[in-house]
Amino acid sequence: MNKRQPHHPQSSSLQERALIEFSLFPEYSRLTWVSPEQAQYQAQKGLRFNWGSNQKSLALIEPLPCPPALQDHRLFLRSWHNFFGRRLHAAWQLRLQNFQGLFPGNTICRIDRNGQWQHHYRGSLLWEQYCLGRGLIPPEEPSPEKNRAQPDMVKLPGNTASGSIVTTRRLMRHLALAIKTYCSFNLEKAQEILSLINQLWTSTRSKPTYDPLALNIAAVILTERLTWTKDLSQVLPVLFELEGYASYISASRSLDLIGTGFFAGNWIEIATLPLFDLKQTEECHGKRLFDELLTLPARGFAPIVINEHKMVTDGNHRIMAARIWNILRDCLLRWQARSELDLRQTINKYALSPSATDDLSQRQALEHLKTFASSEAILKKLVEAALPDLRNYAAIESLPVVLLPEYISGAVFKDPFDEEGALLSFPPQIYKIISRLGSAILPPRVAYHFTDCTALPWFAILK
Repeated sequence: MNKRQPHHPQSSSLQERALIEFSLFPEYSRLTWVSPEQAQYQAQKGLRFNWGSNQKSLALIEPLPCPPALQDHRLFLRSWHNFFGRRLHAAWQLRLQNFQGLFPGNTICRIDRNGQWQHHYRGSLLWEQYCLGRGLIPPEEPSPEKNRAQPDMVKLPGNTASGSIVTTRRLMRHLALAIKTYCSFNLEKAQEILSLINQLWTSTRSKPTYDPLALNIAAVILTERLTWTKDLSQVLPVLFELEGYASYISASRSLDLIGTGFFAGNWIEIATLPLFDLKQTEECHGKRLFDELLTLPARGFAPIVINEHKMVTDGNHRIMAARIWNILRDCLLRWQARSELDLRQTINKYALSPSATDDLSQRQALEHLKTFASSEAILKKLVEAALPDLRNYAAIESLPVVLLPEYISGAVFKDPFDEEGALLSFPPQIYKIISRLGSAILPPRVAYHFTDCTALPWFAILK
């Protein structure tokens, strides 16, 4: 396979290319990516990418002054200047319009049962997403000419589906009291404010852990901004946006970032994670897995979507295909498989080796491969399509990932959404429980994070 260059295909429209400002950091310029084919994707999955062309550019807003703690962090400086600092300034100015957001964006495009395209506006600023999710404001997209009307959240109850009215009011009272009481904020007070916002999102009493850098930045911004007003209803948009930023960089600091920027109108930060750190969280469908395996050499992958627990929320078939690719490569190079019979025998040998039982995902990958090998037709296709490429490339050691925090993802149960467009919230605590158990996975098509409605760059995986 000829190595692909980082360009956008000619089939992409000029409008789509204009909405891409993503770039790799210089030290990762050897990696290659392309923009996905809209028509091919739409025909395959019945989905239309939302390229974010109806969103207002954050370039219209100056970022808040950069906190001193960020000066020594080159990668975070870039994201502050281009995205997070501007979002915070928009929230401070109460400019509650449809601004560019974090992947997967503000609007979902889907085909309903009647074959009609439907657009679902999810909110722009995090404060707005919170209100929409609890029915505090109508779901219509705000007019470009004026801001959305702002509800008085201190007086409005929470939605009993996501948390009791009593819990919401209690958290609001604590938040209002803290803001009125504190004149300046240290790390401990910043932790208190951010935790209260997080608990409003999750409707739990559990307190999140923030990175010291995130708390330092939050303390500076809270001290600077809350000297202007003590009115909770006026500062809630800032607090929600600040907590989202603190949670995001706390989760992303351990990731090896390779590039950032706007893609399809949404801010994305692409990192890489070792393949064996990516754990399967959902059962895979055999046919789709086989298709991913066959197209891996020519097409590569979109980044795997992970949450703050480093659990895979979209991309289970991709990580499983990568693991199967590595098993096949072992079968070829270690045991010299040359034919369909050889391959079936070497797969059985691999099943007895220590590496076959490394973890749950590896065992699942081997089971799928053994199922493929049990079919003469599938095994023949695998030998013809995959074995020639296996000789030319190294084993897959890492995959690109993109972070989407679970508690603000707006994930819903998949089947009710597909069948009726129903937005039934998927509990974010589920992934936290799975991460602790270590050996549990979800059934297929349980949770839907809307990540397939928005374009991402596709990366060449094989080297």
